[in-house]
Amino acid sequence: MERKFFGKNLEYLGTSAFNDCNGLTTIEFEEGSKIETINGSAFTGCELLGGVDGTLTIPDSVTEIGNSAFHNCDAIVSLILGSGLITIGTSSFNNCSSLTGTIVFPDSLESIGASAFAHDTNLTGIEFNITDSELEYIGNAAFYNPTQDPYFRNEDGSIDYDTTNGYFNYGTGRGENFAPNT
Repeated sequence: MERKFFGKNLEYLGTSAFNDCNGLTTIEFEEGSKIETINGSAFTGCELLGGVDGTLTIPDSVTEIGNSAFHNCDAIVSLILGSGLITIGTSSFNNCSSLTGTIVFPDSLESIGASAFAHDTNLTGIEFNITDSELEYIGNAAFYNPTQDPYFRNEDGSIDYDTTNGYFNYGTGRGENFAPNT
């Protein structure tokens, strides 16, 4: 199976639904999709999964991406997160080695689990709207990348370099509440 098209009436993708489906290269969600949950390990180990032209687009209807949902999906080049997303689980996009560029997080996002984007060595940036963001929690090592220096870029362009909070390393072994610099 190379391509999987999900119709607009699908509301839930179960745990390990397509786990280790190595021939899966593309998933698409029909416009107007009602899917709310992509459960844990739904696509874990689908090494060739990269979305349409390498872009994985999460529909606006999705509120939760479960733990390890896209872990080890090496062919994802870019990621577009839907406007209704509230939770990104632990290790959801961990070790997606081809993921590049900047990930823009929707204002609705409240929580990013531990190691959610860890080991995504080609990821160059993360972007939050600090004024309107609902973000309250970033788990330990959420953006851990041993090949790059960690930082947040503030709205004015200045760099907030702080590795003590654990977002970018394995420091304290616990997540932290996120309090953006204002």
